[in-house]
Amino acid sequence: MKVEGCPGCTSAKFQSVGRSGTAFIVTINAEKFEQPAYEIRHCDNCGIYYKSHILNETDLSRYYQINDFMKWENDRLFPTEQAILAVLSRLPEHSKILDYGCNTGRLMSYMLDRHHCFGVEINGEAAKIATQRGVTILSETELAIGFDAIVLCDVFEHLVEPTSVLQYLCQFLKPKGLLLLCTGNADAAAGKPDLANFWYFRTVEHLCMLSRTHAKFLSQKLGLNLIDWQEMSHYQYGWLELLRQHTQNFAYRQFHIYRSPFWMPILKLIPMMKRAENWTVPPLFTCTKDHALVVFENHANC
Repeated sequence: MKVEGCPGCTSAKFQSVGRSGTAFIVTINAEKFEQPAYEIRHCDNCGIYYKSHILNETDLSRYYQINDFMKWENDRLFPTEQAILAVLSRLPEHSKILDYGCNTGRLMSYMLDRHHCFGVEINGEAAKIATQRGVTILSETELAIGFDAIVLCDVFEHLVEPTSVLQYLCQFLKPKGLLLLCTGNADAAAGKPDLANFWYFRTVEHLCMLSRTHAKFLSQKLGLNLIDWQEMSHYQYGWLELLRQHTQNFAYRQFHIYRSPFWMPILKLIPMMKRAENWTVPPLFTCTKDHALVVFENHANC
C-alpha cells in the first residue's frame, strides 16, 4: 500500500532519504507477508521519517493476529525498559499508569507494588496474561481522565497514524501527567548512511521513526512540554557481540555504500571480511544508541 500523506501530520511535502529499500517477505505459520519496495521519506512539515509503502490494512491486521506475541517476552529488562521504569519510579506512590500496547503486561508488572497499572492490548491472549499478572486491562472506550503517566513502549513505530493516537490518549492525562514514548531514533548515526535498509525499517511492522524535530512538533501539537530525551540501545550485549556487529557493519558499508578505494582492496584479502561483498542486505546492527526515550509533561488540558 502506498502511503499518500505523512503519518505524522498528513502533509504531502517530503524529502526522500538515501537509497531505496528492497522488497522482502516475512513468513509466519506458512503465511507470507510481502513488504513492497519502499523509500524513506522525511516530512518537511513535522520531521517524522516514514516508509513510502507498507502492508495494507488487512495484511497488517492479519500479521498481528497470527504473530507470536510471546517473542517479546524476556527474563531481563531491556535498557529501554529500565529507563522507562526509572522515570515511573519517581512518580508519587499509587499513581495511575496506562501502558498503551502493553502486550502481556511484563513491563507494568515491575510497577505493581508501587502504582496502579492499566493496559490497553488488542491481542486477547496477551491481554489475558497481563490480567493474570495484575494489570487492569481497559478497552479504548473505557479510558477516562486521571492518568499520571501514559507509556508507549515499542508502539509508536507500529502506528499508521501516530499523532492521531497520541492526541486521543493525551486527553486522559492529569495536569502534570507524563507521556513516555520509547521508540527508534531516526537521528541516530548508525542508521544515517542507509536508513531504508537499516534493521529498524527492515522490520515489516515498523512504519515510521521518530526524530528530535518530530518530538518538538508533537510537543506543540499535543500541548505538552518536552522535558527529556534519552538515547540508548534497545539491547545489551557483551563485547564480543559488539565487536562482531561493528566489524560486519563496517565491511558491508565499505563494499556497498562507500566503496572506498582504500579499504575495499584490503578487505578482499581478509576472508571473513570479503564475505560482505556478496551480502544483498545489511547485517543486523542492533547494538548502537538507535532508540530514544522521550518524556513529555502535560502543562494544561490537551
